[in-house]
Amino acid sequence: MSTTQHPRTCGPGPRQWPRMSALSHPASCSATLIRDFRKFTFGNRNGHRTTRITPRLLGPRWQSGSPGYPPRAREPESPMPADRDDTPCPACRLPGWLCVCAHAPRVATRTPLLLVVHVHDLGRTSNTARLLALAVRDAAVICHGVFPAQADPASHLPRGVTPVVLFPGRGARPLTPELVASLPSPPALVVPDGNWKQAGKMVKRLPLLAGAVKVALPARDFAGNALRRNRPGHRMSTYEAVAQALAVLEGGAVAGPLLDFYRRATDRMLLARGKLRSGDVYGGLDERSTDVLAGPRTGVNREENADRHPGTGGT
Repeated sequence: MSTTQHPRTCGPGPRQWPRMSALSHPASCSATLIRDFRKFTFGNRNGHRTTRITPRLLGPRWQSGSPGYPPRAREPESPMPADRDDTPCPACRLPGWLCVCAHAPRVATRTPLLLVVHVHDLGRTSNTARLLALAVRDAAVICHGVFPAQADPASHLPRGVTPVVLFPGRGARPLTPELVASLPSPPALVVPDGNWKQAGKMVKRLPLLAGAVKVALPARDFAGNALRRNRPGHRMSTYEAVAQALAVLEGGAVAGPLLDFYRRATDRMLLARGKLRSGDVYGGLDERSTDVLAGPRTGVNREENADRHPGTGGT
């Protein structure tokens, strides 16, 4: 009886795989392709489709190194020591040994800044509103979506200003010096912070945001790392958008210190996630962070480590 041939592996198809033993499995079928076919769907005589999920074929019977299977590559060892303290800083939300609060520029701006952050996005480690509260002096941060509801966001703005909402939706106008000069009063920058759906609902439901002037920014011109995926390439974080908007409202000298602090914070967060090497962190690391990284797992001599930290012992 002939067996079905799978086009990707030139061997028996998925219907015959669960019945084969490790010795009869063709060597031309790689382990990666086997993982891709754990769920099979077949059609029967009545026109219905049946789904069958087979057990993973790389269990005890399919060990790495058997005939037809190359040795499995070892995962790279994490550069983080096992005994580090990951308690987050209450201000920047970075691990305590990577706290970046001491590098906050505390920029003073003429334009009032109000950040309306969604409650589901405020607690995420990739949220950048907390960094703006550290970097920009007198920046106000309010949470939207909590119960009971907080006060009206308009109460956090001074009198005699024109709210300008940074939201690149339908009807948004490009933020330019000409637009700022045409406003009846000095502007106040209001930024809804959250994903696209959350920010859109805040703009519709909050009277301050719904009746304000909507502005948009040009494409992303910052070449640093990002904490979230940016597949289109032109999107930017809330921190980057505010820095670029303040550069239009206040001048280019304001954006420099803000982006410098942002690069320090994002690189340290990527280091804590294991996605960046310590030598590639922008601005370097503090002495405390260096001491945490200089643990036994990084290859430091035990005698030198004992001299640096008395009482730990060299054995």
